[in-house]
Amino acid sequence: MTSPTASVGPNPGAIATRLEQGPAAEQGYWYDIRLSGFPPSSDITVVCRDSITPDGFKTATLTVNDTGAAESKSFCYSGEGEEHWFTADGHDSNRVRWAARSVPLQAGNVSVVQGSAAAFGYWYSVTLRGFTANTDVTVVCRDSADPGGFKTLTLHTDGGGAASNQRACYSGDGAEHWVTANNVTSNRVRWAKAKTSPQPAGNVRVSQGTAAASGYWYVVTLSRFARKTQVTVVCRDSADPGGFKTFTMRTDSSGAASTKQACYSGEGAEHWVTANNVTSNRVRWTKSAGQANLTKGAAAPAGYWYVVALSRFPANSQVTVVCRDSADTGGFKTFTMRTDSSGAASTRQACYSGDAGEHWVTANGSLSNRVTW
Repeated sequence: MTSPTASVGPNPGAIATRLEQGPAAEQGYWYDIRLSGFPPSSDITVVCRDSITPDGFKTATLTVNDTGAAESKSFCYSGEGEEHWFTADGHDSNRVRWAARSVPLQAGNVSVVQGSAAAFGYWYSVTLRGFTANTDVTVVCRDSADPGGFKTLTLHTDGGGAASNQRACYSGDGAEHWVTANNVTSNRVRWAKAKTSPQPAGNVRVSQGTAAASGYWYVVTLSRFARKTQVTVVCRDSADPGGFKTFTMRTDSSGAASTKQACYSGEGAEHWVTANNVTSNRVRWTKSAGQANLTKGAAAPAGYWYVVALSRFPANSQVTVVCRDSADTGGFKTFTMRTDSSGAASTRQACYSGDAGEHWVTANGSLSNRVTW
């Protein structure tokens, strides 16, 4: 069963697991689970634990977003034991003692009806009645494809214990659609066939990324595609309009995805991709401001050393250098040089060649002068 996920703020880094007391549940309280620093877009095994069942009373997975983070307020609940905690891929969270419930909650009633067409499928129109007045009610949207829930939100009841939202969430997956509100289950709805909406075409955009071994990386951003699906992306350029690399990207719960190192190209005037046959904008690379200079060095085991000097590159950055000659124009050695605070770097023994003819290097795609020996 796939458990609900939602984006939270922290960027990937050191793994962190945190538990807070969530909304009141049928027994005790929901675990407010927060993860960060995990590998992006990965499934994390979470085990809910308490003092009565320290080995765990529920095990399932949470899928972190592309920053390595996830949050859920409806993953599990407990009303037993003094302490409550969880583990995520073996990482222990903090332990929490529930604060006493100040107001007894009413079970209430929740209903769902088919709303207007959404980007994918239809909106859930949710109505609450008979809940405790002026309180927050945790609502989890569910469907047959994701019965564990794909979105969690909060509705605040009015003085009569009622609340409604005509755009609580949307789904085009599965046969049945329903919600739970503070663990109270609504009716189940099958979307009317007459209103079936087509899968969204989506939008794809390309921008120039950092310098690569040849040319520049493609930065690819997807939006408005079907959520949690694989999208086939084909990298193209003017030299190879039929495509030179094909790979897949998985969209998140909003139908979006991005990568900064999708593919690279140093050929052709224009660069673009297609994503599920949707064509992106076309980009012309802006040449790097950096410069590479080559001079003939001392005698080497074969021929002479390449003396390479870099200037006007980004300060304190890694620059990919490829040694080339007339016998091996595609390059016979690749290495990196780190620039100083002025954007410069140099080496007197970068590589060597004993082949006759011309010798040169590229640095982040920028061509040096050519030297003959």
